[in-house]
Amino acid sequence: MHPERADRCLAAELHTQNDTLVRNHCNTERTSATPPIERARPNIPANSTLVFDVELVDFNPVAPPPALPTAASQPVTSDIIKVPSAEELKKGAKIEVIKPEDVDKEIAKEKARKEAEEKAAAQKK
Repeated sequence: MHPERADRCLAAELHTQNDTLVRNHCNTERTSATPPIERARPNIPANSTLVFDVELVDFNPVAPPPALPTAASQPVTSDIIKVPSAEELKKGAKIEVIKPEDVDKEIAKEKARKEAEEKAAAQKK
């Protein structure tokens, strides 16, 4: 194994051990070991397995990131230009301009259209 890759593998293993430990409760002890290290390092002979006795004393949980705004939570304030797919254009569909006050109606109409297509496809089977 390439030396840099071995270092990354060791770092990844230690990170995994940390994550596992933090999922436990405070004041818990854990013994964990790394896979054998193929390359010698200062004070660590080649083919050594490192064994760690670790105790989680305390930790500060990280607050979850704020939720990203969704399309439903942001009001529509300008016109929307609806461009049909190439298949829909071949069937005669036209480009439409949807006014902000008509967005909810268009969403309901599109949902009903999709449900009708799914129902028709299920009946063909």
